[in-house]
Amino acid sequence: MTVEIIVDNTCTGCGRCRKVCPKGPIIWDIRIRKDSNPKYFAADPDSCLFCKFCVGVCPVMAITVQNRGTSV
Repeated sequence: MTVEIIVDNTCTGCGRCRKVCPKGPIIWDIRIRKDSNPKYFAADPDSCLFCKFCVGVCPVMAITVQNRGTSV
């Protein structure tokens, strides 16, 4: 399964996605944006289990998980 994890610019860097993810540190990493705010991103989406826990826990709805061109 090919999974794409999109985190938009509303990400606040709270880290809830990484904490709730069964693969956590394998998938999620953080980087500092040009505006000095943190943003999580999927460093290894190939390891994603497609559970979508990250989508449900994000307080600002910044995460979209897609499989084969279908957004969820």
